[in-house]
Amino acid sequence: NGNGDPGDDDTDGDGIPDYLDSDDNDGPLGDKDDDGVKNGDEDRNENGDPTDDDTDGDGVPDFLDDDDDGDGVPTRDEDRNGDGDPTNDDTDGDGIPDYLDDDDDGDGILTKDEDLNGDGDPTNDDSDGDGIPDYLDDKDDSKVLEIPKGFSPNGDGINDAFIIEGIENYPNNTVQIFNRWGNAVFEVKGYDNRSKVWASESNIGLILGANKVPDGTYFYLVDLGDGSKPYSGFVVINSGKF
Repeated sequence: NGNGDPGDDDTDGDGIPDYLDSDDNDGPLGDKDDDGVKNGDEDRNENGDPTDDDTDGDGVPDFLDDDDDGDGVPTRDEDRNGDGDPTNDDTDGDGIPDYLDDDDDGDGILTKDEDLNGDGDPTNDDSDGDGIPDYLDDKDDSKVLEIPKGFSPNGDGINDAFIIEGIENYPNNTVQIFNRWGNAVFEVKGYDNRSKVWASESNIGLILGANKVPDGTYFYLVDLGDGSKPYSGFVVINSGKF
């Protein structure tokens, strides 16, 4: 108040004078949502009013929101280097600090979607066991498919179907199978290795004498449905082995 006495200035009205109070809360140097980012720094559009800045569009302005980008990781926990300031941490180097970035590792998968165990916390999911949670790891195993070179649909309960490891992480996928002449014999959306899986049957066109294709080499096209380049290659059906 400029009266020469700092003892009677109490911005947040908590009974502690500002000069003794490490968190004024309501001023530009305060931290209303206790997320590690000062109120003044949450004025993204720099119009002097932090009440109209809402990065994740959830209706809660950033200065009152403890998860500014709505990615499931609290802003305070996005301080990777542990210096107490989340504004200088940018895992993927895209110029957007992690606490405002809904895809922290820049792998094309939103941070909130890297919660593979579905517990609402992306920080405890580590597909490849390298100690780096998937949402910070652009080379985690959730991005890698293991596609077999062959299978044997002979009913012995061993390798009877075309099992694509990792496909369950991409529910918007489409899998297509073609014969050596380029004719489609199988196609399904949402391949899941269980209810939607190829066990040599054909669901496109007609196969003389049965709905199963004969042994031989077939070609696959696996589109994850996430904008990435589709996987392609061949798979051999041999009822006697694999």
